[in-house]
Amino acid sequence: MEQTNQIKMLTAGAVLMGTLLSPTLQAEDNLNVSLSTGLQSVNTRAPGMIFSEGESLRNTLVINKGNLTGIIWSDYDTKKGQVNEVDFIGCYFSKLSENLSSNTCVEHYTYPKLGYDSDTLLTNSLNYKFDNDIDFTLNTKHHFENDSVESGQLYQVGVGKNFSLGDVNLRASGEIGYCDNFFGCDGLTVGRVELSASKDLTDKLSASLSFQRQFSLNDNFETTNVVGANLIYKF
Repeated sequence: MEQTNQIKMLTAGAVLMGTLLSPTLQAEDNLNVSLSTGLQSVNTRAPGMIFSEGESLRNTLVINKGNLTGIIWSDYDTKKGQVNEVDFIGCYFSKLSENLSSNTCVEHYTYPKLGYDSDTLLTNSLNYKFDNDIDFTLNTKHHFENDSVESGQLYQVGVGKNFSLGDVNLRASGEIGYCDNFFGCDGLTVGRVELSASKDLTDKLSASLSFQRQFSLNDNFETTNVVGANLIYKF
């Protein structure tokens, strides 16, 4: 098992480095780096699990160049006083038409203090933007089998609308999920509605607030409220 996890870690690192160093990138593409930190009332993760006992302190490093993005994400459980999860993600974005786009990612989740086997997923997000700032999203997630969990799929359908109030950017969105043996889940998962607001504080620093209501559609998951605040710095 330890050797398997080491192989997965090396694979995730290779994907991340390949994302950042790919020779297919155009020389004129700028390298964009951002670092964010935020506090969320509880850590929820697909398909609807609550993954922390206390507030979740979340830090994210994003490196983007052209169509490629590398992400390192961590979750610190403030009640336990430990890092529950560190994720390594590499993504490729493609514009399929004027309104339709696709984002495909390899995601590797590790659990430094929880003792769980690491998880590797292949995900895709199809997004269609309408002319009235409404967008429709179809997410698919495939979880590869490991020593603890069989392979499975998760499908999520969402709709959202962007609008503004003065210099504050607002977004209202909703989502519903369906799983096929995804971490042992079958059938409907949860429904979510969310309202978020973001504002540029300077040309490099922005802040955001969000409120999410998660509705349980499956006996394995809870109905809960999730409140979050975030600061993002762009280098």
